[in-house]
Amino acid sequence: MFKSLIGKFFTFLIIFQLSLFAAQLHAASAKDVSLNQGWSFKRISGNEVDKTAIKVNLPHTPKVEPLIVNDQWQGTSEYIKVIQFDPEWQDKALYIRFEAAMNHAEVWLNGTKLGEHLGGYLPFTFDVTNLLNSQSANTLKVVLHNVDNPIIGPKPLKILDFNTYGGLYRDVNLLVRNKVHITDPILANTPASGGIFVTFPEVSKSRSIVSVKTHLTNRLESNQDVSVTQSLYYKHKLITSNTQQHILLAANKNRQIEQQLDVTSALLWSPKTPHLYELQTDVFVAERLIESKMTRVGIRKFEFDAQHQLLINGEKTFLRGVNRHQEYPYVGYATSKQADYRDAVKIKSAGFDYVRLSHYPHSPAFMDAADELGLVLVNAVLGWQYYLESPEFKTQIINTCADLIRRDRNHASVLAWECSLNESAMPKSFVKDLHDTVHQEYPGAFSAGWQHGYDLYLQARQHRLRHYETPTQPYNVSEYGDWEYYAQNAGLNQDAWGNLKKKSALHDNY
Repeated sequence: MFKSLIGKFFTFLIIFQLSLFAAQLHAASAKDVSLNQGWSFKRISGNEVDKTAIKVNLPHTPKVEPLIVNDQWQGTSEYIKVIQFDPEWQDKALYIRFEAAMNHAEVWLNGTKLGEHLGGYLPFTFDVTNLLNSQSANTLKVVLHNVDNPIIGPKPLKILDFNTYGGLYRDVNLLVRNKVHITDPILANTPASGGIFVTFPEVSKSRSIVSVKTHLTNRLESNQDVSVTQSLYYKHKLITSNTQQHILLAANKNRQIEQQLDVTSALLWSPKTPHLYELQTDVFVAERLIESKMTRVGIRKFEFDAQHQLLINGEKTFLRGVNRHQEYPYVGYATSKQADYRDAVKIKSAGFDYVRLSHYPHSPAFMDAADELGLVLVNAVLGWQYYLESPEFKTQIINTCADLIRRDRNHASVLAWECSLNESAMPKSFVKDLHDTVHQEYPGAFSAGWQHGYDLYLQARQHRLRHYETPTQPYNVSEYGDWEYYAQNAGLNQDAWGNLKKKSALHDNY
């Protein structure tokens, strides 16, 4: 009995210590505070205007559309959120991050304009450390212009072959960080850096190397002694770790730390075996844990052989795929994470293992599902049959390409980056700029596009008829059957079809 009591005591002691450690970890670590609840919303211009505001939660669409959308809402809407300051935020670095806002956002906090963001599919972050009032309520206002915009593209909605819905349709979070912390990769705005960036210099089942770049910032007025530990887990079991100690992080400066992890008997990611590891990054200042971040990764290698056949981890792999849009009936882009996951499950269970994300960046939830289920992705910027010869337009597309890679570069599922304006006549110099941006942001990655000049050529029948050259690089059929069964040989300007053929004659073109 005495031994039993002693055993129970030590069990209790271990549980207590683990609980204490977990509490310390929670207190020390950075955290994201959801701002999704309790917004005031109204449409202030467009074909439908609201006289009074209503209460809404995010994700949100500005209009519940009918099942068949013939007259989609466009206009300007306003979102207002009151934020009560939490005493725990005192002396912290504070940021507000929007995961997406359609499609031209203007943001104010307590009457001060934080800035603007063009493009409705990617995150943007504002530093509000010195702007949140600790003594009174804070008012966050977002004005969204969901209208045709020549700098953003693509061509006007009335002649576009997909819908671009409005609203704050993804999450908004307040990022609460210690003054020494891992940077936000979008806000850091540094090629091939910012946040955590994981690559795989060597991949094999016998031995793989995981390379981790961690970008740190010190917002204090004094130098800091920093240590970083990388721990790799598989199904919660520690596989390997690496600690770099006594890193000098200068006052008010940033610094990138690079570490490598050796993995023996690695479980490799592929469409048939989508093994995923959890990478835990712990940051210590003077031996005190101040941030812990988890990144899910898959150890894998994409390459092409001399015959342009795809090899995944050295094995020849044939992919069967589809194109996908992220909209759902009635709610437009304001989909739940479960709906995005269900799409991925349906695609995988139908026998496909490849998805081209048409024709814009899709939700992080779908990306996560692709990692888990084993779907290979081509990730794309917004574009469809539209190009503007303008410095502002070119800068917008190049910045979008960079931000897309910074958001999604750690996803195991991404094969290539379609930094290309789909079916748009881009100058060769612009194609080169986009191709170079992919390689600057992710050395060794594959660019993809429908014109020549990319690592991967996205071939469809309409592409061959207009810009055909015998491919000298790997290619895939990106829109199989599109003209034959849908556009009826209309050409790239599908809003000027002229005389459509009868349905019974569609198959004559195939």
